[in-house]
Amino acid sequence: CSITKRCIPRVWVCDRDNDCVDGSDEPANCTQMTCGVDEFRCKDSGRCIPARWKCDGEDDCGDGSDEPKEECDERTCEPYQFRCKNNRCVPGRWQCDYDNDCGDNSDEESCSTSPPLSTSPRPAGTQPRGTLGTSLLSTPAPTTPGLH
Repeated sequence: CSITKRCIPRVWVCDRDNDCVDGSDEPANCTQMTCGVDEFRCKDSGRCIPARWKCDGEDDCGDGSDEPKEECDERTCEPYQFRCKNNRCVPGRWQCDYDNDCGDNSDEESCSTSPPLSTSPRPAGTQPRGTLGTSLLSTPAPTTPGLH
């Protein structure tokens, strides 16, 4: 920022939100800005966003230019990923985990009603997501002889 000298993330520049008190992150020439090699330039605002945000199923630009249907419909996911019905790619291990990771719930469709079995061991001391630790509840309380 020009006046405060505050540093802000580059994606906040030209996002139509005045993050600097002086408005220096929203210059009049946003539509003429040049983005970096690993960035995508939004059509209407000129905002630069990370290229990996293109075709991720979220309208990061606000004008849909980072989600063009003709390009995003052809998107392929990595082998370890699950392709959602909305063309978003999420890690395969997120499928059938009782969490709507896709945004359209397609990663939770066609799942069995019983909780999925984990194919990899959990780190020591961790619980599956959404469960409460019950190890203390199953341990009998110590008793003192003669006291009831």
